[in-house]
Amino acid sequence: PLPGPLMPGTLLADRYRLVAEVGRDRSADATLWKARDVTLERDVAITLLVGSWQGDARASAALSRATRSAHFEHPHAARILDVVRPGGTPLPAGVLGAAVAEWTPGRDLAELVAGGPLRPSAALRVIEPLADAVAAAHRSGLVLGLDHPQRVRVSARATTRLAFPMPRGEATNADDVHGLGALFYLLLTARWPGPAGSRPPAGLRLAPHGPQGPVSARQLRPDLPVELAALVDRTLDEDGGIRTAAAVHRLVTQMREGVEDDGVLLPVLEDGQTIDADDPTEVWHDDAVPEPGPDPERRRKLRIGVTAL
Repeated sequence: PLPGPLMPGTLLADRYRLVAEVGRDRSADATLWKARDVTLERDVAITLLVGSWQGDARASAALSRATRSAHFEHPHAARILDVVRPGGTPLPAGVLGAAVAEWTPGRDLAELVAGGPLRPSAALRVIEPLADAVAAAHRSGLVLGLDHPQRVRVSARATTRLAFPMPRGEATNADDVHGLGALFYLLLTARWPGPAGSRPPAGLRLAPHGPQGPVSARQLRPDLPVELAALVDRTLDEDGGIRTAAAVHRLVTQMREGVEDDGVLLPVLEDGQTIDADDPTEVWHDDAVPEPGPDPERRRKLRIGVTAL
């Protein structure tokens, strides 16, 4: 398990006061915190790398990547404001460094599917801007590190954002594309498509597995359009699947054009009913209606597009 030497109120680098831990990314040996920049009096998101001396090389590679990513700006990826390295101000025991980013209010994706999977239109609306951000990062020669549901947050106005940017030192573009597929699968099934027997993040349930890996999203959601499930499956396929974030973004955009979007962002239960919303300022409403699928000609084009990639 990750060490937990930190408590709310801890002051990091004589500037960032930790407010609350909001997530843990065990694959990156990282904890995710909301914090307060006491110098500029603003909230920030901090990714803390934690571990022992054996993790120094891995942490150093991640911190270097965060530093290179600081110039990257995209409306759906929080901007890195600061990178805290060992050797400057003393760091708390067990902390190997940190990346500080703009704070993004809202719910993370694990919270978003806590009541069940999303409607296809809502899942497409969440994934499209993330795919755009990943494609833009790759064009800039950067890996975004989009592979954990608690790193992504959705605001009350349904704005999706990578809230805790900091790719693992060993992460590749292919990991970003696979991460898009994993998040897409999660939104549509409320299951995490990690390796069989692995510990899923954020207390999520692991997807059932077959001989080739996680079962198709359509086996868990038979109501999903065939071309949508195929896109998810091909994005997760690391061998012969979709290889670029630009291709994912293009196909998701095309599918959104063929699906009526009523602006509802709300998990659906197995019986098709939605969960009541208590806060009228939120966009999770209980007035969802069945959504029509794409017209036959668009369905044919999308199926050809997914198959050809």
